[in-house]
Amino acid sequence: MNRLLITAASVLMSASAAWADGFSGAWTVRASPDEMSASESQNTFEDGLLFRDGSLSSAAFAMLGFAPTEYKLCTEGMRETMTATFTSEDRGTLTYKIIRMTSGLTGRLIWTKPDGTSSSYTLDGERYVEDEPMQEIQDSDS
Repeated sequence: MNRLLITAASVLMSASAAWADGFSGAWTVRASPDEMSASESQNTFEDGLLFRDGSLSSAAFAMLGFAPTEYKLCTEGMRETMTATFTSEDRGTLTYKIIRMTSGLTGRLIWTKPDGTSSSYTLDGERYVEDEPMQEIQDSDS
């Protein structure tokens, strides 16, 4: 009986944790360099972030060798924040701090390179939504 209660409790806790993660899924993000980084020839770029099962991956940085990493959630009232750190021996460290808002997400990305220099970006994003007309075309071909 105790095992059943423990199993049921762990299933409920897992389900509620997954439900509470408002980041879960795919997001399109625009990363804009701050004034100092822009003066150092850093450019605005588009990225795709995927939050899945407590792991975060970045399409732009995966091409540079940054593997998916764990992210941590913090909820204060209705405000949900996320932090994650990616590390690469030859490319440095990426630190994401993101706030989920009803209209999307906003946050900061700091890229610290192995030589100690860093670039800082402001992040703005929204949930990725597949193009519905394209989906209809694909469905009609089946």
